[in-house]
Amino acid sequence: MTLFEQGALFHQQGAHQQAEECYRKVLVQKPDHQNAWNNLGILLGSLGRFDEAETAYRKALAIQPDDHQGWYNLGLCLGELGREDEEAAAYRKAIELEPNDDKAWYNLGLLLTAGDHAEEALHAFRKVVAIQPDDHDAWYSLGRLLANLEQVDEAEAAYRKALELHPDHDAAWFNFGSLLEDLDRLEEAEAAYRRTLQLTPEHNDAWRNLANVLCDLERDEEAEAAYRKALEGNPDDGETWNNLGILLGFLGRAVDAEAAVRKALAINPNQGETWYNLAIVLDGLDRPAEAEAAYRKAVAIQPDNGAAWHNLGMLLEKTKRPKDAEAAYRKALDGNPAQRGTWLRLGTLLAERQQEQAAEAAFHKAIALEPDEFSPYYNLSCLKAKTDGPAALAWLRKAFARNPLDVPKWAANDPDLDPLRPLPEFQKIINAFQSRKG
Repeated sequence: MTLFEQGALFHQQGAHQQAEECYRKVLVQKPDHQNAWNNLGILLGSLGRFDEAETAYRKALAIQPDDHQGWYNLGLCLGELGREDEEAAAYRKAIELEPNDDKAWYNLGLLLTAGDHAEEALHAFRKVVAIQPDDHDAWYSLGRLLANLEQVDEAEAAYRKALELHPDHDAAWFNFGSLLEDLDRLEEAEAAYRRTLQLTPEHNDAWRNLANVLCDLERDEEAEAAYRKALEGNPDDGETWNNLGILLGFLGRAVDAEAAVRKALAINPNQGETWYNLAIVLDGLDRPAEAEAAYRKAVAIQPDNGAAWHNLGMLLEKTKRPKDAEAAYRKALDGNPAQRGTWLRLGTLLAERQQEQAAEAAFHKAIALEPDEFSPYYNLSCLKAKTDGPAALAWLRKAFARNPLDVPKWAANDPDLDPLRPLPEFQKIINAFQSRKG
């Protein structure tokens, strides 16, 4: 048995020190022994001595530069050293020498995905499954990438192929569930998450996502139980605490909701959406000063959070601060001018402040965004009632056409429309309602 063969045997048996000694003795005698350098690199890499392993691989490749496996091994080593660009270059060299090296294509695909080179990564994964169609990890990685690229039909097909090849692939089930959830195929998503949890009961993200799906399916008790299961495994998951708080608030358990959301903020105080949720809870508990502070914290972190600005405006209206409320509504619209409800609310506030022209413009904005919604037409009727009866009646007819059940009922008792009551046309609208009602 040669000294190299003895080293290889020690290596195979896990006698690392003896194997290293043998390889190094061989290299003292034959510095150009490519296999000894390569095996030494593999051994040193397995021991976590990656700098030394790199040196050994490069020595081997200097002797035999067309060894595609050597380039692949060097790529693995460079990856451990965190040198991704050089790692990718090594895989590319391996592929240049052996175009059917599926492992090099796969690892290159992972690197390209992490480096935000999606199209190149897609090409790499497609090469893997063409070379090795039974590689379930490649199908799974291809599915994830396609899902990120919103190529959902192909993503679903790739996930299904991965699961056909490896039915117990928990990560594939989890990500498949996420895709189905995004597609609003909630029952299928639930089944995928439950399969994930059969395989990995401690999968906290699966418990959380399952809870989200159960919320959407209006199975609130099950959703709460799933959130709490997720938190058993990871009590520092701020997202789950926040989601639990939203659910508890929806169920009318405001005190419990506040406690859950505050847990989320204790974990991550820089989440604007969580401050927004806390503000909603505090607003519901009739603690306006605390709610305002929470809304302001939310918009300080997320200045474009239109919903938070809108709700802050409503709170400021409720606390008799109309000027500040107007400023909040305008902030909401700066970030998202397509908020119909905010234009409607702003118009109503401006009308109350006798700013008729600005109010009219706001109501017209609301109409442009959703022409079939009756509220701005009705508000324009109220706005014009004192100054332009024919215009007010025209707007009222448009509101009536869009909501013939409620509009005449409101018009019959709304003091803002009192100037119209003597007009015959107004009575026709009311009588039309009465005849429909009869």
